[in-house]
Amino acid sequence: MLKEMGMWDPKDHYWGEPDEPIEEWAKPIRSLGPRPEYEMEQVIPGENPDDPDMDPILEAAEQRGPVIT
Repeated sequence: MLKEMGMWDPKDHYWGEPDEPIEEWAKPIRSLGPRPEYEMEQVIPGENPDDPDMDPILEAAEQRGPVIT
């Protein structure tokens, strides 16, 4: 699910230090001006909304055991 977050203006985004030039790849992004901004809902596979302390990713990592390199 997408949630509308208002408008995003690339001029207000951090593109590096103020005294340094903007990199070439960022110039086209800035030139397009403001546009709608959205946030995607984070969905964790196996998540149980009735148990907020459950973390299926941590449980899977624990079941795998230690990684030997």
